[in-house]
Amino acid sequence: MTDTETRVHTLLEKVRTDPEPADADRLLAFFDADDPAVRRRAVEGVRVLGGYDRTFLAYAVDDFVERLDDPADQIRVDATAALGDLGEVDPDPYRDAADALAACLADDFSLVRWNALEALFHLTRSAPEAVRPHVEAIRPFLDAEAEHVREHALVSLAAVAPDRPAFVEALREPEVDVAGVPTRDGDPAPQLQDVREEQFARQRTRRRTAGRAIVAVARDDPDAVVPCADTLADRLTDRDPRVAVAAADTLFALADADPAVVRPHIDALAGRLDADAPADVRTSALRVLAVASPDTPSAVRDAVAPAVDILRDCLHDEEPAVHASAATLLALLADDDPDIVEPVTARLRALRETGDEPYVRAAAADALEAGRGV
Repeated sequence: MTDTETRVHTLLEKVRTDPEPADADRLLAFFDADDPAVRRRAVEGVRVLGGYDRTFLAYAVDDFVERLDDPADQIRVDATAALGDLGEVDPDPYRDAADALAACLADDFSLVRWNALEALFHLTRSAPEAVRPHVEAIRPFLDAEAEHVREHALVSLAAVAPDRPAFVEALREPEVDVAGVPTRDGDPAPQLQDVREEQFARQRTRRRTAGRAIVAVARDDPDAVVPCADTLADRLTDRDPRVAVAAADTLFALADADPAVVRPHIDALAGRLDADAPADVRTSALRVLAVASPDTPSAVRDAVAPAVDILRDCLHDEEPAVHASAATLLALLADDDPDIVEPVTARLRALRETGDEPYVRAAAADALEAGRGV
């Protein structure tokens, strides 16, 4: 071991057990060393410091960027990983490195590609405009073998791609029927069953990821998702509750921006208030209907009337938003039949007086007033 190797090795061991701020500059001095083993230990040392305090990663961000084209594979792996570590907390310091990270998406070493994608994924939160020019470089990762890589690619594209709704096409897919495999003498062929189950697992992940992605897009830019409203309404009855919840949450974001968007889907939403619907789906549908009710009061009133008992039960839910939504819809029904709220007058009075949020207290007061239970 050369003297330089000994020094950087000793310094690396020190930061693992007894780090101090001055160690950062000591390690950075070795980033340009001729020996790749020395450079690697130096990069690793700064990452160790970053594990104690991410500000060390921000401090060394330019040095990590310079290592993105290092001839040593492992150094590129560590440099891209360091930027991803920083991105979990604050990706903004490396926003100017988007081009360099995008170049790493074509790296010969798979870990470099994946780490670069993760760093860009984090960057879409603070600087989507920096990632947008690299949409085409990200697209191939939608077909990656690793689940987390596909998810990062899909969510990144959902955030920045010009044709964002195209990335929720997975929601249009019917679920793979795991039971529908060829049989041999009445029993599923084992190998085909394994293949089918793998197809199902991958499709389920893709559909759930697409659901999370479209919710994020709808909250940021609802107009981009409006063309998908019909598909989302169809997915309210999806067999996968997570997909159904994502559809309802997306419709809520659209209704919050423009209630008219969900006007054609009032009956579909009300259909999810039934007792057999998963609780999370029922809750999300309830919120959409409450937001849409001022725009189409008659349609909402007619649609939710059969679910009055469920609305009453929702007043006892754990979530304040559910209390408010249920009270809002009960007030709407009480405009036609004040007796609707009589069985829950005591609960509404309690929410009016001690509700967790002002909007809960206001909704409870409206329901009491409509039911003449002041």
